[in-house]
Amino acid sequence: MKRISNLNFIRGISALFVLLFHMHVVLHIHFGGLYFLVVQSASWMTIFFLLSGFVLHYTYREKSLDSREELFTYVKKRFLSLYPLYVLVWIVFYFWAYETDGLKEDLVTFPAQLTMLFGYRNYQWRINSGAWFMGAIILCYLLYPLIRMYVRQLKSREVLALALLMWILNSAAPFVGRYYGFEVYNEATVRAFEFILGVCLSELYLTREKRTQSPLWALLSVLVYLLGMYLIRRYDLFGISGDQCRMNWFTTVSAAFILLSFAECENRTMIRLAESRPIALLSKYSLEIWVASWFSCAVCDLYLWPHPVFNSNGVRLAAAFLVELLFVVLLSLYDHYLKKFLERIGIRYFFLGVCGFFLVSFAVRFIFRI
Repeated sequence: MKRISNLNFIRGISALFVLLFHMHVVLHIHFGGLYFLVVQSASWMTIFFLLSGFVLHYTYREKSLDSREELFTYVKKRFLSLYPLYVLVWIVFYFWAYETDGLKEDLVTFPAQLTMLFGYRNYQWRINSGAWFMGAIILCYLLYPLIRMYVRQLKSREVLALALLMWILNSAAPFVGRYYGFEVYNEATVRAFEFILGVCLSELYLTREKRTQSPLWALLSVLVYLLGMYLIRRYDLFGISGDQCRMNWFTTVSAAFILLSFAECENRTMIRLAESRPIALLSKYSLEIWVASWFSCAVCDLYLWPHPVFNSNGVRLAAAFLVELLFVVLLSLYDHYLKKFLERIGIRYFFLGVCGFFLVSFAVRFIFRI
């Protein structure tokens, strides 16, 4: 099955704006007229989960996942796509940004941490604030074989109805959360709604044979998104200033419009641009860009910003991008060589090694009452 090159735009630009958001919030870098986009991190996370559902279904819709061996291969591949970077983030945040409720809670939640299944509202920030979205997405990956089995049996109208239901649930969740007093930004259930919506969009795309050569719909989708985001931020519709997720009613449907219109467009100029080196590299290393943004922003804030030379906005921006680039390179090398190491020793022994490492750390904490 051919690759949809235009998705490079969405994946790469989303990763870039997540980086800009962290630069703005953590490093206090200002982006002028782009503020209304940079500050809206919730929309970029929505795009990530929509895109994940879309691409996964596009890849696996016609592949067999019926036998135990095929399911095991699928799960192993999904875990390996995230696990090397996840383990690094887990270790760094555990020893550098310790946010747990104590040793007892760490022991109780350790199995969920080890398997990445920790994307739940009651634990995710206190235990592993650096990688909550990895726990949410791996949960979606595990649910996908069941979702696929159901979606493939539906007619196009029924798929559209399911997509509409996911949008309604996703849009309503922030208001329900506000009423009961909790945030839904990092709620795994809400992200699952977006993931399933992405699967539905992929099913609609795959069952539609006609494509367009005109980039009109793709450009119009971006224009609608930009205009809507500006007006909502400008007039603070629905009082979204304190809770970005209350924009889900708009960001989810506009992101779906962008995703489907870009996938449908087979304009040669757009495809050539999407396959150009800068866009292709942004897309290829999007996960590393996301993860590196936590490290680079923390390093800049703690070790560079105290020096007077980094007082101006322009110098901070240049320095932050250089540090980010360094961490992206380091993370990509780490991911590459650790995956090779896992192929040699097997993921089972790696699991045991990680398990042993943390059990020793728990024992040390217990003995020394740390």
